[in-house]
Amino acid sequence: MGDILIKYMNERFRAADALSEASSHEPTKEPGPVVTVSREAGCSGNHFVQELASYLNKHPEVREGQIQWQYVNKEIIYETADFLKVDPNRVYKLFRGDPRKLMDEIVESLSTRYYKTDRMVAKAIQKIVSGMAIKGHIIILGRGGVVLTRDIKKSLHIKLMAPKDYRIEVTRQKFEIGAKEAEKLLDETDRKRDHIISSFGNRSSTDCLFDVIFNCSTNSREEIFKSIRQIMDERGMI
Repeated sequence: MGDILIKYMNERFRAADALSEASSHEPTKEPGPVVTVSREAGCSGNHFVQELASYLNKHPEVREGQIQWQYVNKEIIYETADFLKVDPNRVYKLFRGDPRKLMDEIVESLSTRYYKTDRMVAKAIQKIVSGMAIKGHIIILGRGGVVLTRDIKKSLHIKLMAPKDYRIEVTRQKFEIGAKEAEKLLDETDRKRDHIISSFGNRSSTDCLFDVIFNCSTNSREEIFKSIRQIMDERGMI
């Protein structure tokens, strides 16, 4: 019985992946500009990209040309889920790196007509992110953006970091938890973020992936934004 189920699942996976391959297409427009922001757990991400987009939109050329920078994070999950017609939690599980057992795959495949393999979900994410990058003037927070847009000429890849003691204190205050619990949460979150990058890039997360790294404990938000805009100016991104 087990061999029959495995054979059935393998055949269904191959058929589904073949359909995904057939529906894929190469971008026809030079993508960018795009900024990706990755961060260690305990370094603010959502507020950072919100304020960065606002800061960049104050640039004279942006105001004159009415080109507005936007930021995305969880929107990628919902866009992908809508594209695949699946529950957003299905996409979110891939980002979390949750292990999927064979029996879970079987039950899900038999219970929904829109069943998708991890490979199909990953390909859909790549397609969604590529579409955003093609449109340009987008800031992508996490979600493997540094890997998925690495080959774009007009791009800047940023990482936010800080000493662990600093990040533990920030996390402890944010969630009102003890230091040991905060450290455990940091380690788990960083592991999952590394998993996302390795899943899309087939490589471990290293500092070499990034163009610039900022220490959030020693640099003010204003100092970081000024440095980012200067680099973007020199690269012709704004």
